[in-house]
Amino acid sequence: MHTTRLEKMDKLGIEVAVLSLNAPVLQAMWNTKESIEAGSALKRFSGRRVRQEPKRFQAFAALPMQDPEASPRN
Repeated sequence: MHTTRLEKMDKLGIEVAVLSLNAPVLQAMWNTKESIEAGSALKRFSGRRVRQEPKRFQAFAALPMQDPEASPRN
């Protein structure tokens, strides 16, 4: 998927893409623990992509607002 995305970006002349969840995702989850776990998984996933191609990808944070203190930290 990562390679395909870069190929499509190149074809369309897109230099940088911002990775993000559609809203609402974490905020719409009823189970606080699942929301926190999903936020952590997103941070790991997007972090790997940005580290692999830092000049091509950036990422928005997604925070589990059910428990802001549990938000993934850097």
